Amino acid sequence: MIWRPPSTFALSGTACNLPVNRLAGNGVQPVFSILVRCMLRNVDYKRYGSEVSLIMMDIDDFKQVNDSYGHPEGDRVLSEISTLILKTARDLDICSRYGGEEFAVILPQTGHQEALRLAERIRKRVENRFKKDLNVTISLGVATCPRVAKSAEALVSKADKALFQSKKRGKNRVTLS
Repeated sequence: MIWRPPSTFALSGTACNLPVNRLAGNGVQPVFSILVRCMLRNVDYKRYGSEVSLIMMDIDDFKQVNDSYGHPEGDRVLSEISTLILKTARDLDICSRYGGEEFAVILPQTGHQEALRLAERIRKRVENRFKKDLNVTISLGVATCPRVAKSAEALVSKADKALFQSKKRGKNRVTLS
């Protein structure tokens, strides 16, 4: 399954190059969760040893950007980070805005070491892009199925917990689950 997001996406006036995973309404599964489940169904990791990795990322101290420079500048940061993610990811990766200032990348047929390298490349690109003006950084968490998770829900949970550890350990870093 190869999917690339549309060139722009708007959410509450925020121009961003990645679609948001959430759908409106109670009881509706987020699009992102459906994509993760589809990836796991399409990859028979038990039989063939294929892996699926997930990178979850969050902009560090994003509220300060909006508070200090205004929401238009925050929107520009979101847009530029989404562009950096798209340019760094491979064609077969599924990139998504996870909501607010969070992003995610599903990496089919990718083990934890390769996912870790991609996550670090994304982190460095964001750090280098903003270090001269706004000093914006991101924290990332990486998890791999079946290494640490056997279901879509567990994969998202493990990546999210790794992201939390990155924040807890000082931000602007990648943590492997």
